[in-house]
Amino acid sequence: MRRFALLLFFALYSASSYSSSCYVAKDDLKKWSDEYQDLINITVDAYGSDFFVTVSFPTKVEGKKFHGALLLKGNNWDKPELLIPLATTQEDNKVFVSYSISADLSSDSYVTGSYGAECGIEVIYPIEYNKAIKSDS
Repeated sequence: MRRFALLLFFALYSASSYSSSCYVAKDDLKKWSDEYQDLINITVDAYGSDFFVTVSFPTKVEGKKFHGALLLKGNNWDKPELLIPLATTQEDNKVFVSYSISADLSSDSYVTGSYGAECGIEVIYPIEYNKAIKSDS
């Protein structure tokens, strides 16, 4: 029993994590999104009943390094029904994220990008699937 208690203690202790949160005001988010929209490129390609989305971000904004990107799903971007971290790749001075999504799930999507640690700069953009480039593939 003692071994089990020790095992349980170490399993729970090692699984604990430290987290912090930061609140970004809607006005700041809108200001940054408007200010940096020319630096961010969103491409939506339609393949049959699916969409393939690629977003490129600059590696730095105001000296702050790109930190991460999220896909938000839901009617309201500040209360998403689903939040998915997106994997990134870096090429030259750009950071790329991409994902594919079924047409059935393609409404009400937003992509966010963040710069700097913790309370840095954050931008958000709607994904416009209705403006997708059609592909024959």
